[in-house]
This record gives sequence, C-alpha cells and structure tokens, in this order.
Amino acid sequence: IKETRPISSRAFKDESIRSLLTFLTNHGFPHNLNGRMLQSPTSKDFFRIFEFMYNLLDPSYKVNANGKVEEEIPRLVKELGYPLNITRSALLSVGSPHVWPSLLAMLAWLCNMIEVQETDVDDLLFPVASDAAFDSVNSENRVSSSRIMTDLKWQFAEKSYQQFMQGADSFEELEDEFTRQTAMFSGDDGDTNELKLKCEELQNALNILEDEPDELSTKRELLMTHNTDAAKLENFVTSLEQHLNKDDPTNLQIELQDLEAELSGLLTDNKKKEGILETQEFSQSDVDKIKTERQEIQRQAERAETEKHNIEELIWEHEMQIGKQNTQAMASFLNFS
Repeated sequence: IKETRPISSRAFKDESIRSLLTFLTNHGFPHNLNGRMLQSPTSKDFFRIFEFMYNLLDPSYKVNANGKVEEEIPRLVKELGYPLNITRSALLSVGSPHVWPSLLAMLAWLCNMIEVQETDVDDLLFPVASDAAFDSVNSENRVSSSRIMTDLKWQFAEKSYQQFMQGADSFEELEDEFTRQTAMFSGDDGDTNELKLKCEELQNALNILEDEPDELSTKRELLMTHNTDAAKLENFVTSLEQHLNKDDPTNLQIELQDLEAELSGLLTDNKKKEGILETQEFSQSDVDKIKTERQEIQRQAERAETEKHNIEELIWEHEMQIGKQNTQAMASFLNFS
C-alpha cells in the first residue's frame, strides 16, 4: 500500500508531534520528553516510546535486549494491522530526515489505535444526545437517560431487522415493548411537569428555611442574655446589701441617742454648777475657773448639737439613698422578670 498522508509536510509533522506529546503525557510516560526531541529523536528515545505504547496493549512486552529490536518492531507493527511496511534499515537510522517522518506517522497511528482500544464501545454505538449533557443541574441523570433511550432504539432496530430477515411483516409486539420501555424511562409530559413543579416548590421551601433565622441559636442567645442580666442583678443586690449593712440607720440612730444623752448630761451638769455658783461664794480664782469650765461645757454642748444636726442630716440622706436604691433594684428585678 502506498503512503497517502502528507507525512513530509511541516504541518503534518507538527500535528503528529503534538498528538504524540499529549498522548504520552496523559498516559504517564516516565522519561523526559519535549517537542524538540521529537523533531529528530535518537534510537534509544524511539525504542523507549514504542515500548511504553506497546505496553499499553500488552503489559508483558519488553524491548528485546539481544539487539534484534530492529526485526521485532516491524513484526509487531504488522501484527497490529499497520498497513505500511516498517523496514529494519529504517530502525537503524531513526532520526534521519528521510526516515523519521514515516516512523512518526506510525506512532501517531498507534496512538489512535490505543485510544480506540481504551474507548467504551457503548460510547461509540450509543452516543449521548448533545442537548442533554449540560443544560441543567441534573445533567448526569439526563445523560444516563439519553444513553438508555438510544440503547432501546438500537435494540428495537436490531430485533425488528432480525424478524424482518426471518420473513415477518409486522412488529406489533416489538413496538408495544418499545413504547412501554420508553414510557418507563421518559415519562409523559404531564408527569414530568408535575415533578418539575414539585421540585420548584421544594426548592422554594428550602430557600425560605435557609433564609429564616436559626430559632435554636436565637433561644440560646436569649438565654445567655438572661443569664448575664441575672448575674448583674445578683451582683447589684449583693453590693446594695453590703452598702446597707455598712450605713445601717439603726446604728446611726443609736449614735444620735448617745450624743443626745451626752448633751443632756452636759446641760444638767452645767445647770447644777450654775446653781452652786449662785448659792455659794467663791474666790475670784474659783469664779474664773467655773467660767472657763462653763465656756468649755458650752462649747461641748454646741459641738454636740452640731454633730446631732449633722447625724440627722446624714440619716435623712441615707434614708433617701436607700429608698432610691430600693426603687432601682425593684425596677431591675421587674425588667429581668
């Protein structure tokens, strides 16, 4: 057979090199590889590439280590069905300008053959409809459904053709079976529309639920707020009790009564001494001493009166403060409740 491909053209060689590079990279070629190397490879590079590619078809294959690889490769390529001859002499000068284009074309053919071997036959016989692949979030399910529908059509065509070759003129049973099977996988338009509407309703309900605040989180935050308020109120009550105990009006009242008793005693003593002064005769020194004592008593009485007045004002201020604090405590308690 004569070579009909333009293997010597620059465009053909560049395209073959790109395809070969892509193939080897995608399949995990273990050695360094680049486009420049494939412009004129060494025999060692070529044998490595051929061995790697043939291993994809026959994992047990190894390049003949006895130096007869130039005879082995032409035989293997012919067994694979390559329509052109690969000579032994060509494999002795792999990278030469007049030999490499034909070997590159052979490798490109081998790439295509391996890719066909790796392709699922069903993908070729029952291709997926192009309009069903990527037009919805359920694309995977639609691709599977399209595959099944195509398969059913091929089965119907195959069975009807077999019956036709056997002399049958009508295929009612096959047609009924085909109609039943296609209806099973496709469903009528009414059912489909109903399912679509149901799906939209469920999606809308889900969106509403997702947009609503998390009730549990809200309750937890409210509980934390209440606990914080309770702690604050407890601290306030404790502080108020301490303050009330510190400034107990009862203690102030007792202190006031003591001062009043002391003042009364001083006044009584002063009157007694004034009486003695009036009824008795004293020397000038005694008179001066009594006057000094009376002045001192008077000063003490005035000081006691001043302290009494101050204590009364302090009692009044504390009573007002206590009343205000009680009002605030009750308001805080009512707000917390």
